[in-house]
Amino acid sequence: MYAKITITIAHSSNLVQTAPIPIMVFEDKYRFVILVLSTAALSVVFANVLSFNFTITCMTEETYHWQNFSVNLGFDVFEKVDFDPPKLPDASLPETKPEVTESPFPDIDIPGIKVPTPGFNWQTFNIAKTNPGLFFRIMKKVAYEVGTRAAERAGEEFDPRNIDFKKFRDGFNLTDFNPDIVYRIKEYLLEKITTGKQTVKWVELESGNITEQVSDIDIKNVELTNITWNGEINGRIKIIDKAADYYYTDTEKAILFSVVGLGGLLFLPVFGKLHDKWGTRLTFTLIGIATAIATGLVPLVAAFGFIPLVILRFIVHGLAFASLFPVIGHILQAWGPYAESGYYLGGLTGFLPLGGAIAFVLGGLFCSLGAWEVTYVALALLTAVTVGIWWIVYRDTPGEHNRVSFREAAVINEGKVVPTGRSKHSRCNLPCKDILKSKPVWAIWIGAYGGFAAFFVLTFLPIYFRDVIHYDAFSAGAFSALPLLVAVLLKLHAGVLSDRVKKPATLKLRIFNTLAFVGAAVFFLLVAFLVTDESPLIGVIFFVAAGALLAFSVGGFYKAVPSVGRQYTPFLSGQLGAIAALTFALVSSAVFIFTIPDHWTCLFIFTAVLLILTAVGFAALANGEPGTFTGDVNNDIAAAGNGEQMKPIIKGTNGSQA
Repeated sequence: MYAKITITIAHSSNLVQTAPIPIMVFEDKYRFVILVLSTAALSVVFANVLSFNFTITCMTEETYHWQNFSVNLGFDVFEKVDFDPPKLPDASLPETKPEVTESPFPDIDIPGIKVPTPGFNWQTFNIAKTNPGLFFRIMKKVAYEVGTRAAERAGEEFDPRNIDFKKFRDGFNLTDFNPDIVYRIKEYLLEKITTGKQTVKWVELESGNITEQVSDIDIKNVELTNITWNGEINGRIKIIDKAADYYYTDTEKAILFSVVGLGGLLFLPVFGKLHDKWGTRLTFTLIGIATAIATGLVPLVAAFGFIPLVILRFIVHGLAFASLFPVIGHILQAWGPYAESGYYLGGLTGFLPLGGAIAFVLGGLFCSLGAWEVTYVALALLTAVTVGIWWIVYRDTPGEHNRVSFREAAVINEGKVVPTGRSKHSRCNLPCKDILKSKPVWAIWIGAYGGFAAFFVLTFLPIYFRDVIHYDAFSAGAFSALPLLVAVLLKLHAGVLSDRVKKPATLKLRIFNTLAFVGAAVFFLLVAFLVTDESPLIGVIFFVAAGALLAFSVGGFYKAVPSVGRQYTPFLSGQLGAIAALTFALVSSAVFIFTIPDHWTCLFIFTAVLLILTAVGFAALANGEPGTFTGDVNNDIAAAGNGEQMKPIIKGTNGSQA
């Protein structure tokens, strides 16, 4: 890029002479302008894809409040307890004192409890001490009233010899029950409520008796606290003040997310065909503009129903996803010098965390204002502007750009294979069989599965922070973006570090990848075992640490792509895109479909195990040298100064192009 300064020279004869002097602003550094703008364009397109990861929580969010309730079941839990009546003594036998078996229960004394107390009975503890078997049967009777299956589980759970009776002075604390039992109790309770006052004496809330109002209450909106001895169930009910804009089941949510990954997988060949025809610049620009338009229409399409939204996500966001990694490969091959591959990769692959951060910050901001729809409009405008600027500046090769000097072109092409220097879109015959048999390529694929799985788990943090930690929208957006922003900054530094460390290439790949994967795995395990909704900030710190360590993978499996692939870097990058798409679909399913108890904990543990296994697999197979399928690179490189190959890019004089 040039700036012209006009110098006016005055002579004594008052003759004025002007001379334009070109001043190069980015002398021999224009590739970094391309890097910055390319990363920005990739990031905003990816932000469109990830925008749903945050706004789904706002689209399906209800405004509600909780009210405590009590339900009288209309019977005493001691009523109709079947037990054998005592036998009358046989008068023909001499009277003997019954043998008293020492009770395993302590003789407890609870001061401050008056007899009788509603929901509590001294006789209860007398029975427990003198007749543990009867007490056991009583508790089975209580459980039986809330479901046959629950009764069997209760018989296993509640061994009277292991009971702290002080916990039962007000009845059974349901928070200590197995979740299956609690669910059965809820079903029983709602069944009683729907039958009306014939079987339930009252449903009393803080605001009054509203049995009829809660007759259609969802089982998920009921939380139970305890059952008292006199047959009263206590808990709280969620009262909906404002319904959500949309209601999706967990399966529908999984579909809305996974179709993007499946679309990315299926549209990879489509992108390849478009790229062969139009090149990187035009193809990605058209996809970016289409993505912006589709994203801006998401609120409107969602109003038409679930199926139209699925189709939009599958086609447009799927195609956008499919384009990202192949575009990285083509930009890296065309503009990134091998000597700076770590730095260039750190910048280009930074689109992953940066795109997520953009989506989450905007989503948190507008959702907190009650205008989640504006998130999509803002992203659409940002994408259109950014991709438009990229189209103006970017060219498919340095030789086509009038801002790239001869010296910089030589630096960019040093060590690269240029099959036909005069061809705009040079292509090599792919040695597919040799690539598939290459162990270093398998190492890249193995590392990609672990790295992408861990990263995509981080992209679902907004849902975790909203549903599990119960953060408000703005806080969830900020805390979800924080690990990703840290990762963006560290990716650049890690990329530079991987270029400058004077160690064998293979050893560097193994060190960086192992540090990233094993280090992140440790913090995922810490999140799984130590973080609760009572200590959420510790979780944020652990997630930031995990994101920071994952950034070092830029010197691991990411850097192995150009190191091993050389002239086939775009092809290997496309394979990374396929792995990323498949992994995104699988992680989406794991988040929404496998909703077992503590499924987030299980997901974090599984992610940690996967990271460790893939770290071992990558270290065992990785190699930092060009793959055997690349041929004799040294005899085919486009050496700096080779006049025949550099002719197409020499357009000016004095070391620059016109």
